[in-house]
Amino acid sequence: MVDPIRPLKALFYEYVLNRKFTVVVKEVLSSTEHDTGTNPEGKSIIHLAARDKPLDTALLRTCVDQLKSFIFAGLDTTATLIQWLCYEMSKAFYSAHHAVILARLREEHDTIFGPAPSSALGILASLTGSSSSSGREVPLAQSLPYTIAFINETLRLRPPVATVRAVPWGAPPISLPHPSGAEHGRVDIAGLQIYPPPYLIYRNPHNWGPDAHLFSPSR
Repeated sequence: MVDPIRPLKALFYEYVLNRKFTVVVKEVLSSTEHDTGTNPEGKSIIHLAARDKPLDTALLRTCVDQLKSFIFAGLDTTATLIQWLCYEMSKAFYSAHHAVILARLREEHDTIFGPAPSSALGILASLTGSSSSSGREVPLAQSLPYTIAFINETLRLRPPVATVRAVPWGAPPISLPHPSGAEHGRVDIAGLQIYPPPYLIYRNPHNWGPDAHLFSPSR
């Protein structure tokens, strides 16, 4: 059944969300105008995007739109990744290959976090801010290399996001090579929409070997 009220409700909630985000962005951009600090590491992404730009309607709208993309797109892709991580771990119940992977993952976590799950959060927080003998912060990836490899392998086989890029109008023609070495001649690519398919790229045996379809964090 079609709900005739739903489009109006969507417009209303979008208006409310845009209005609240605009207030936040205005506050941040206003503080940017009076900020003389030179350290970019302590700045938010709004600070960096609006640096040296006049505060006008176009800038506000752009920042609000990008902020919504970061919040909602980031939530969806992260949730999708977590689901695929759980899916790959669940295969350990019927796959000897995945059972070995899960055992190694647990071994690394027990070594770093200890056997008690309740203490993991505190240890994780201390690892995030830990420093080496030289005083530099130690990346978490150095403490959990196999966990990071497990996540990267999941992203390789189950990419939760794709992208499309457009060739600018006025771009010159290019020569497209053929696997045989021959050329197809000059091709006009101005305005072309390019979609690199991550699913095919990350499963290409030419790049990943004959076991490209195998889940293997050790690769």
